[in-house]
Amino acid sequence: LAWQLGGRAAFDLVAEADRTGTSPGDRLVDVIRSAAPCLILIDEWVAYARQLSGVNDLPAGNFDAHFSFAQALCDAVKIVPNALLVVSIPSSDVEVGGDGGYQLRTSVRFVRAL
Repeated sequence: LAWQLGGRAAFDLVAEADRTGTSPGDRLVDVIRSAAPCLILIDEWVAYARQLSGVNDLPAGNFDAHFSFAQALCDAVKIVPNALLVVSIPSSDVEVGGDGGYQLRTSVRFVRAL
């Protein structure tokens, strides 16, 4: 995501978190601020994240790290003027696909920062 928003310079801000499979936390504010104005579109996020539930030792981090990233991303977009995050979330329990997907669907917030 950082690379798509700002290339090498933006990725360098979160490279350590990428290397360790952890959420970059507040560093996301710097990434998004450097890319603003920006629109971040994430489709099928729950379909991806639900596969991480109960699995450890993944290069990009486990479900908890991904969940922390989702929260940090929402918070960062809320802080940065002229940044907008749009995430598609399944509306039916069938599409959610289990406990991990349900937890993510019910917890991810849509944030609009003007």
